[in-house]
Amino acid sequence: MASLRSTIAGLAGAWALAGAAIALPALPSSTADARPLVTAASLALPICAALAALFVLAGYRVAPAALLLASIATPTYFATELNLLPAALAAVLAIQAVKSRRSAGPLPAASTSARSRAGGRSSWSNVHDAGSRSGRQRRRWATWRKRWPSM
Repeated sequence: MASLRSTIAGLAGAWALAGAAIALPALPSSTADARPLVTAASLALPICAALAALFVLAGYRVAPAALLLASIATPTYFATELNLLPAALAAVLAIQAVKSRRSAGPLPAASTSARSRAGGRSSWSNVHDAGSRSGRQRRRWATWRKRWPSM
């Protein structure tokens, strides 16, 4: 697993370098009105591939696949077959993420409270505070409410 991870990281890094090497020299030949967009894509998308390589080495599962999918849009002009490399790497990472989630077992049941309780009941019915710290504090008996002040 570690060798596959380092291989994917190496290929993602190589894709980042190759994408930048192809996209950046072609910037002067782009039209003036498209130059800001092409410059942004030529810089940001290879950086996505480089970040994916770092995230793979750090052990992340889903983020590298998403970054590699984004890096597919790197402008490689007439070498569009190169864009298949990050697609294949993203597919391998996605398959690994699905397999690891399946082997981890089913997800725990959704809880209805912020803190899950061992008894399985909701904490919504628990009174957490009687209102003694609220801004308004009743000092007199409210006969129509039939309860004592909250102090």
